[in-house]
Amino acid sequence: MLREQASKRLSSVSNNLTLKLIAGFSFLICVYIAFGLFVDWAEVDLLSLPISWLLGLTLLSLGSVFIRFFRWRMLFHERIKRVPKVKSLLVFFGSMALTTTPGKVGDLIKGFYLLPYGIRFQQSLVVFINERLCDLFVVAALAIGIVAQIVHVHWLILMPLLLLGYMTSPWMINFIARRKVIKKFEHWGLKPEYLALHFIKNFSLGIQVKSIFLGAIAWASQSLVLYFLAQLFGFDLTVFEAIGIYCLALIAGALSLVPGGIGVTEASLTGLLLWHGIDSDHAIVLTLLCRIITMGSAILSGLVANVFLFFQSKKA
Repeated sequence: MLREQASKRLSSVSNNLTLKLIAGFSFLICVYIAFGLFVDWAEVDLLSLPISWLLGLTLLSLGSVFIRFFRWRMLFHERIKRVPKVKSLLVFFGSMALTTTPGKVGDLIKGFYLLPYGIRFQQSLVVFINERLCDLFVVAALAIGIVAQIVHVHWLILMPLLLLGYMTSPWMINFIARRKVIKKFEHWGLKPEYLALHFIKNFSLGIQVKSIFLGAIAWASQSLVLYFLAQLFGFDLTVFEAIGIYCLALIAGALSLVPGGIGVTEASLTGLLLWHGIDSDHAIVLTLLCRIITMGSAILSGLVANVFLFFQSKKA
């Protein structure tokens, strides 16, 4: 019964998904080609980059996704133990293939894959909201040094405001969940009252501390890709500057509501590198390489995971 319900809901969400994927990838390629047109490639020595380093940075980026996977399992508490670890790993990575699609389709599909194991979609949505809020807080905290330099305010003034916003978020979610913005999910069996109450219930101090700790490691390690790429090109970019610049660009992309922050994140990252004193050719190349390694590797691994999920569903 649960498997039939999950199959029907997956079919509903997956409607026209192929077209959405093609549109997302096409948009991504067009944006990157457009950025590439502004580069004088004769001024950039790409051949000097060691392949071993690029592979290592790709593994570093994928490692950050693994850390977020462990956090995702942790947020489900005991319920996730019903799901085999390999299956949950494939589901989590599979959602990464949908980074370029609108409407957070990847996160919706994660919830539907868990339905056969007795994990209700409401529970998956609560975990999703918890993840996104934690990511927003962690990435903002990592970027706070750069933000402080731009707005000329000491970071010790900004941090309490950020922390206050994060700690009051359960009550903000409670308010939003009771408004019509959630009504569109009701045909999936979601009740705003359930969402609000269970989010507050899951927002315990111990869980949030662990979630923030894992999120900080994940996003900081992904930011190191930019740092090491800058070092390979010979630019004087410190670890803290690289982390701050990368995370601030991610925030700009997230606030734009463009799927994957495509275009906005790249423009922000390029602009911040120019602000740091890197020439335009290398700023754009650093941006493209960094995003290809971080986002590109996640999408590719997600496609591979979806192939395994497809064959598993055929066997079942």
